[in-house]
Amino acid sequence: MTTRHSLPDAPTLTYALQLALVGLTNLLIVIGLIVCAALTILAVDWIGSAVSIPSGARRGYAGTLLFLLAAFLIVVFGRYGFPPTLARKAYDAFNASKAARSDLNNRLFDLSGNGRSEQWHTAWQETRAHPVLGGGAGSYTQFWMQQRRVPGTVHDVHNVYLEMLAELGPLGLGLVVLVFGAPLAAVRRARAAPLVPIICGAYCAYLLHAVVDWDWEMPAITLTALFCGIGLLAAGRSDREPSALRGGVRLTGLVATAAVFGFALLGLLGNSAVSASSKSTDAGRYARAESEARSAMNYAPWSSEPWRKLGEAQQLSGKVAAARASFEKAIEKDPRDWTLWYELALASHGAAQQRAFAEASRLNPLDDRLKPGAGG
Repeated sequence: MTTRHSLPDAPTLTYALQLALVGLTNLLIVIGLIVCAALTILAVDWIGSAVSIPSGARRGYAGTLLFLLAAFLIVVFGRYGFPPTLARKAYDAFNASKAARSDLNNRLFDLSGNGRSEQWHTAWQETRAHPVLGGGAGSYTQFWMQQRRVPGTVHDVHNVYLEMLAELGPLGLGLVVLVFGAPLAAVRRARAAPLVPIICGAYCAYLLHAVVDWDWEMPAITLTALFCGIGLLAAGRSDREPSALRGGVRLTGLVATAAVFGFALLGLLGNSAVSASSKSTDAGRYARAESEARSAMNYAPWSSEPWRKLGEAQQLSGKVAAARASFEKAIEKDPRDWTLWYELALASHGAAQQRAFAEASRLNPLDDRLKPGAGG
């Protein structure tokens, strides 16, 4: 029997080729900019050592810059208003809601925060509700769905420091500030190294950008920033020989590292089993999905996700009563997750279904699908 493989249609293939071409073009542009920046640094360094600029020319250059700055400020203030007016306009523009734009080039000159002020407001609400220990890791999404004032699903605060404060409390924020601030403390001793200003600039750009966006969750970006921080620490280290650690300290560090590694390994195995269960469910292999969900329970007994995946596989295979029991077990582990109540409602009927819909609606009040009576 001959197996036939479906080929992508022409529009899909053309779109994929266009994306690949855009990616290649952007890569070449970035490489070109890096080369130009390196050549510029070399040129400026050579000019600084080979050319002596008279003091009169320097004063004239500084005066010209000050004149241009003053002229620029006069034009800006005359066209857009004085600083208080500019600040009010910028504040209003940042809080204004904007529709999604097809042309992202215009986004460069648009001050709209695209809903960030609402996200920060909700995060501050969670901080006030849980001022000591925070709402718990990953709790912001649930708090947003329950307390949001505008439609839309949000998973991150778009501010790493505020998110840590809301979810993990002052202690969590303090640990993040300690980790991120340690490299900056080494800059004073490392400033004589020629590459330190560049590394410090890149590192500070990451720290500031983490105030307004969520891409700190992207490993490539965060690892690059951490390598910059490690470079600052290495450049600022003392020249004297470090003192040897005592045996007890080494043993404690080894045990702590092994414990962290073991916990991370359990998390990885649990997430892999959950993912495998989800894929098996999508492929219609419900028995295998149930088996993989039960395996995930062994690796992550504290998590509600294995029970959710088990319930989904059971419901699709016709085991509705078992699915209800699984969703109820998942809710015991995470009662604030409205999606678990919603899935329980879909697997229930009668008064039990209405109660589940009511609880889901309480946790996500802006979703009309979750109103009592929605299950019919």
